[in-house]
Amino acid sequence: MLNAHPQRLLAYVVSDVHMNNHVYDASDGDGENPARRDFRRFLADLEAELQPTDRLLLILNGDILDLLGSWTGAVQPWDSEPAAVETALLRVMREIIANNRHIMAAIGQLIRRPQVELIYVIGNHDHLLGVFPSAQELLRDALAGDEEGTRERIQFTGWYESVELGLYVEHGHRFDPFNHEAYQNRPPLGDMIVVLIVNRFAARASEKLRANGYSEDLVMEVQSRLQDAEYLRPISLGPYWLQALAEGYREHPENRGKTVSIPQIIGQVVAETLLEPEMRRLMAQRFHVPQTVLAFSLNLLLQHPALLPWLSVMVSGVLRKTESNRFQYQMAQTIRQQSGFHLITFGHTHIPSLIPLSERDFYFNTGCWKPIINLFRPQKSEPDMLEVLLPSTAPFNRIERSGVFRVERDYAHPARPNHFSLMTIQHGAS
Repeated sequence: MLNAHPQRLLAYVVSDVHMNNHVYDASDGDGENPARRDFRRFLADLEAELQPTDRLLLILNGDILDLLGSWTGAVQPWDSEPAAVETALLRVMREIIANNRHIMAAIGQLIRRPQVELIYVIGNHDHLLGVFPSAQELLRDALAGDEEGTRERIQFTGWYESVELGLYVEHGHRFDPFNHEAYQNRPPLGDMIVVLIVNRFAARASEKLRANGYSEDLVMEVQSRLQDAEYLRPISLGPYWLQALAEGYREHPENRGKTVSIPQIIGQVVAETLLEPEMRRLMAQRFHVPQTVLAFSLNLLLQHPALLPWLSVMVSGVLRKTESNRFQYQMAQTIRQQSGFHLITFGHTHIPSLIPLSERDFYFNTGCWKPIINLFRPQKSEPDMLEVLLPSTAPFNRIERSGVFRVERDYAHPARPNHFSLMTIQHGAS
């Protein structure tokens, strides 16, 4: 049971942990992955802070499990046969849970405290959790086992509201023009890019590297770096970034004695992935372009590969406005005006932000626990208070800005206003 008379109500909001099935957890529970290390450290610090008289809301605000980024196989998340999608989903979830066992154990240990509630707000990369109850039960099994009291304190929702805290939480993908469409044989563009391009590209490149005699250590290294394309901002920088990545392997010692070099393999896989029939069909449907025209355009570009990076940069310049908090900020203003919530928190953009909506109302974005590869500096469409606290980005700089939003209500002093803060783990800004 929850504490009947808590002295403090604490809410912590985090988003975009992107736990997947292809970056492996070390057996000692720490390992080389800084995102996992930092998230485990956050959970440990949170448990250490918690007092017996506290009530805690741990709000996981979407894309905690990276179901899309882990998806492989013939069945797609948007396929029309629910049973096949559910089977594939549960397989992917079991892989993610096993691969992130230390984080799962840390969350499970925390929520076994009777004053802790876990609210899982569903995002776009874990959208299927909201479709299949069996997936929710599988996650409850992983976190709480058969402890009924603990299982009951885990809830799944599309958004979360706390009138007591003046808090509204949603992942934010509904306000992104590339991710707002529902699965009705017409998947969002973002889903198509991740599943049909990024995932397949990394898997095919790994297969070709193995087939050409490259070592398993190199295969895993290249696969992990290729999978990072998902975290490009904007993702349309892919060709430009891939060219730079391939060039970095041109002089690698393992190229010696091989019939096909690493850069050549990457180039081959680019062509195979872009020309795949299913990808062409969905892209043609999405952009209302005949498949013959799309195939001709792609073939033309692939015959002149030097054009791809420059086209990538030009398109990315146009799309920069979608890689900011612009749309989320606008929706936060609408929610504030219509509902009266003072603290409105989203994730999804991977850009931590603290932007005033009025003298007493604020928009927060909790960033991402994965390294973001960014060519452009973030656009300053609104007065973001974090901009003066965090360093600017550099070309292809891997930056990790894992945000944690915290709000506290002190029941012992009810006249005091709620205290809130946004901290980025890596830079300590708040």
